[in-house]
Amino acid sequence: MVYFRDNKEELYGEVIRNIRIAKGYSLEDVSEGIMSYSLLSKFERGSTIITVDKFIKILEKLDISLHEFELIINNYKEAPMPLLFNNIKRLYNEKNLFLLKRLEQKEDSLYKVYGEEKYKLNSIVINILLDIVTHQKKVSEVFIEELTEYLFSTEQWTHYDLYLYSFSLPRLNIQTILVFSKELLKKPFLYTDSIEFKRMIIKIILSTIFVCLKSSCFEEALFFLDAIRHHVETGEFICERAIFKYLKGCFYLKTGEYVTGKKMMEETILIIKYFDEEQVLEYIKEQFVI
Repeated sequence: MVYFRDNKEELYGEVIRNIRIAKGYSLEDVSEGIMSYSLLSKFERGSTIITVDKFIKILEKLDISLHEFELIINNYKEAPMPLLFNNIKRLYNEKNLFLLKRLEQKEDSLYKVYGEEKYKLNSIVINILLDIVTHQKKVSEVFIEELTEYLFSTEQWTHYDLYLYSFSLPRLNIQTILVFSKELLKKPFLYTDSIEFKRMIIKIILSTIFVCLKSSCFEEALFFLDAIRHHVETGEFICERAIFKYLKGCFYLKTGEYVTGKKMMEETILIIKYFDEEQVLEYIKEQFVI
């Protein structure tokens, strides 16, 4: 089971209750088809937790997005962790080594002061991205193993854990990637109305396919191509759909259908150039979605 977990369970329930009452819904209205109204009542009082899929269904019943809910929780300010990772992603795409290094030093300093694991993990993933930009491998296997062990030990992944995995994926071994990415496909994120979660999972799976193709794991690559084909066909994921087509062409090329594969890859590049999507071209060049 996947649980919606955090250190703010009581606040989450209280906010859900306030939204429900403000919209004029009863406990029965919101809980119907999802859970018992008594369980929802306990969640609203902060005396129990619920699974992620149930929580997202409640938000859908209340006609509120996950992002809107996060803004309410944070008094209409962007949550600090997504802001951090968005900043990391921006600096990585800009290849701004100086500011990336400063950000890493800040996270490392916070870890030394407070001793909280998240700061150390943040420092590790920033260093991984620095390695990718500089084409080096300075991050020791000890730190990679520590990050991997954290992800393995965290049974119920949150948005934060998805960020960690997405950023660290290029340095993980193929078997670990296959385990994590297959597990992600079992989680509810792809089957909700949250475009944010869908896009993140799709990008992670696209990166997984890249790794599979580079490692000649063609059966696994085909598995992941089939797994997300339906999801990338929707209108919201134009860039991801182009990358998917490029990867599918690469799969054909590497598995004997050279002409078909090469044609698909070349067509994709032309489409991307037509739309002037430099970031997508850079993505294909770097071979990983961050």
